[in-house]
Amino acid sequence: MHVSRELVEESPVEQGLQESFVAGVLNNRRAVDKVAELLDDTKAHVAKVALSGNAHASGGLFYAPTILTELNDHMQLRSTEIFGPVFPV
Repeated sequence: MHVSRELVEESPVEQGLQESFVAGVLNNRRAVDKVAELLDDTKAHVAKVALSGNAHASGGLFYAPTILTELNDHMQLRSTEIFGPVFPV
């Protein structure tokens, strides 16, 4: 599977009321922290972050679309709903 880095980087990250948005705001600070914790765990288990892996430049409750590869069954991400713009491939 080939994912265009440019396509994901250019994906609109907005409040969700616009027609064109792809990734919207998370529910609260805890949701942002949960995404970050899942990504930390995933990286600790040697997954590759193919794109982003950080809070969005807009700040607040936005998280940048993130693509992960080389996952394994020992990662929390494999058994936890993410509720964030994280795409395990």
